[in-house]
Amino acid sequence: MFYIAKNNYSTPTNIGFSNTWYVVGFPSRAARDTHVFECPNLATKAIKASEIRKYGGSPKKVNYFDANGQYYIHMGQGEFCKQID
Repeated sequence: MFYIAKNNYSTPTNIGFSNTWYVVGFPSRAARDTHVFECPNLATKAIKASEIRKYGGSPKKVNYFDANGQYYIHMGQGEFCKQID
């Protein structure tokens, strides 16, 4: 799994607040790098797995995209919910 750090309040010109960071996982480096490249928000950046805790996350307890591009949201207690648009 490859990770990015994002901020709930970031914009193209602002990184947001220090306590609103979160981590999202991706199944491949290419998927992660594409997301970082295409995201307009200033705060979105690729991170190492060892940095997850720095952004308020915990390994295996972060939202993630699967190989099909479906987004899963961590619900607590090791459970995930598939996001439906």
